Amino acid sequence: MGKLRVLIVDDSKISRVMIAEHLRETDFEVCGMAADAVEALKLYEELRPDFVTMDMNLPDTNGLECSRRILALDADARILMISAMKDLKLITQGKAVGVRAFLQKPVSQADLLDTLYLIGQGIRHAGDRVSGTLCKAVCTCPPAGRVGASQHGGRAGDRTL
Repeated sequence: MGKLRVLIVDDSKISRVMIAEHLRETDFEVCGMAADAVEALKLYEELRPDFVTMDMNLPDTNGLECSRRILALDADARILMISAMKDLKLITQGKAVGVRAFLQKPVSQADLLDTLYLIGQGIRHAGDRVSGTLCKAVCTCPPAGRVGASQHGGRAGDRTL
């Protein structure tokens, strides 16, 4: 199996580069980077990545709206929100939109990779981290045949991959 492709959406070039650096020499590769929602939608349609990392603050809209637009194109899009905002309301709104998980900036390589692996296994909202604390979030059941937290006797975020 080839590397899993990631589209990075963030208005900050520094943040885009940091996320890309975290993905170097892993099972993931950056297939594109976007600084705004218009570019993100164009690249998503063109590249159809396996994952999207999405910043909340974009110059032309917010990350929730950009995520809504991507999910309108592809209901199976796997979006990970990475934001500096410490807002549980944001997580609730994102879950309603279809965002799979949330991490707070600055994100560690371990948290980024673990969360992408969990999303790839079909686990939703398993590793939401705000202020370094695992949020008590409801996990939806993964599709049949997928590995879920309940099959391992604990929270999915606690599972070692």
